Amino acid sequence: MNIYDIVTAKIIEKLNEGTIPWQKGWLSDIPQNYVTKQPYRGINKLLTSISPYKYNNWITFIQAKQLGLKIKKGEKGTSIIYYRSKQPFSEKLKKDSDEQSVTGIINRPFYTINHIFNLEQTDYVEPPDRKQEKNPPVINRCKEIIQKWKDKPEIRNLGNKAFYSFTGDYIQLPKKNTFYSIEEYYSTLFHEAIHSTGHHSRLNRKITGVSKQRIDENYSQEELIAEIGASFLCDHAGIINSVIDNQAAYIYNWLKALTNDKMLIMKASSLAQQAADYILSEDNNG
Repeated sequence: MNIYDIVTAKIIEKLNEGTIPWQKGWLSDIPQNYVTKQPYRGINKLLTSISPYKYNNWITFIQAKQLGLKIKKGEKGTSIIYYRSKQPFSEKLKKDSDEQSVTGIINRPFYTINHIFNLEQTDYVEPPDRKQEKNPPVINRCKEIIQKWKDKPEIRNLGNKAFYSFTGDYIQLPKKNTFYSIEEYYSTLFHEAIHSTGHHSRLNRKITGVSKQRIDENYSQEELIAEIGASFLCDHAGIINSVIDNQAAYIYNWLKALTNDKMLIMKASSLAQQAADYILSEDNNG
């Protein structure tokens, strides 16, 4: 199995269990490396988020050893993906009667798999009386994300449908008071905001405007970008991503799309992270 097969198989496994990896019905801290405090991004954020452990902190085997932590017997690591752009090479070249060795670095993008462990999989003991950080109200954070985004499209609150118009470059949503909750309003807005980053004046993604009933290759990727990107923004703001209507049909559609394109989840996760970063970027915020 190649790296795309491995990652896709993991996501498909969760979908078959009835779990949508980019949808959660509860709040949780963003997964991060316990030593570096760097949050996991893109596909690695998804892969760590769907693991059934209570901590958001992860470590490598070497880091655990350096910290004096022991991995519990029988525990298996969670696969994450590392992207590399340079790798060493060594070749033997024949010149006339002489054979010469040539070594160097070649620029060639490739992925490698590493395995990490959640702190719950170790003999880590949580310190007593951990002080919780006081965060600003989540709705304020949602508002700030949108308000500080400099080149956002026009947002129209009218009608009874939520969509992004690529040709008109505007987001249309029903009025806030028609949503079941203000969190549902912002999670829907984040979804359409991610779509809008594909406009040629922003990240210039290839977008096809089709309905939910028709899932073609371009639409599958763009819709998955919006789903995952919205979940990243929801996590950043500290709100729960909106619940999917007709979840069984939704899962079936994604199982079909992911089975047909083993590279889809990794491509979409990368572009979703790029879209979320664009909205949150200091260059695009005041």
